[in-house]
Amino acid sequence: MLFHIYLKNNIFVTKPIMNGNLNIFFDIVSGNSKIKNLDLKNIYIHNTKIVDFRNNSSFFCAVTESRDNLKSLSYELAEFLNDKYLFIYLHTSYSDSILLGMSEKWLQNYLSESFNLYEKDFVDLIDNVLQNFSLSHSVVTSRHTLFQRHFISTEFTSLLLESYSAQFIHYFLVCFDSELNNENPSNYKFSDYKKLKEIEHEITKNLSKTPPSIKKMAEMAGMSITKFKVMFKETFGESPHQYILDKKLFLAKELLQTGQYSITEVSYKIGFNYPSGFTRVFKNKFQYPPSLIYTNKNALLKLVDN
Repeated sequence: MLFHIYLKNNIFVTKPIMNGNLNIFFDIVSGNSKIKNLDLKNIYIHNTKIVDFRNNSSFFCAVTESRDNLKSLSYELAEFLNDKYLFIYLHTSYSDSILLGMSEKWLQNYLSESFNLYEKDFVDLIDNVLQNFSLSHSVVTSRHTLFQRHFISTEFTSLLLESYSAQFIHYFLVCFDSELNNENPSNYKFSDYKKLKEIEHEITKNLSKTPPSIKKMAEMAGMSITKFKVMFKETFGESPHQYILDKKLFLAKELLQTGQYSITEVSYKIGFNYPSGFTRVFKNKFQYPPSLIYTNKNALLKLVDN
């Protein structure tokens, strides 16, 4: 999918990349502030807090419930910035939207070649990298899905947000720097990621079954065991064992919430031979026992019936 790029009020405006559930688009923004190194950490725009990771406006993010707020954030943030910035937006239809901002000077420190964000060649490079990111089988899509799943359940949202943002920017810098040097090592990797997604689908479509061994999964992917383990964790954020276990536990939680199955029935449905083992692992994951969901759900159903 191609971008339509045009200049408006000193901002390169681009139409979004939309592929699958993750939509990615970007702007090149010129700041209007005369104050150097403005600290953004106490700034709110449309009730959205700006998280300034370095406290110097070089690298920051914001999370908002509405995608409509993302564009207005760009224009109002420009009043607080005094450099050229790359804004990357990540949006899905089922979760919060994220804005990531990086100053041109900050980017220059990490890339092997100098560049001007307003030059069309560099805008095209960003376009190319982000189009790859938007592919349904890309590492970015997988990581974003995993991040959103954890973001709504963790108590440590600020730590998770900083970790996710740093990982995204690191991967973007690696791919963008490769494009600058015409190396582009990621092209062959996307076929590997696609294969991993196919295997992930195969081993999680029936969670009551015992998953294949790491050796077997590596053979299915046509990779060595070491490469498979490294790429699986890079793609999905967890080891194969932990990833499959998490899938099982989230399914168990959904089944318990229906009130249609007992704890024993749910434990068997996700492949546990012993309900006591399931209860222990469930409590370790969610910090409360499955009986809490089962008891509360059934009490609610009885109340409705009455």
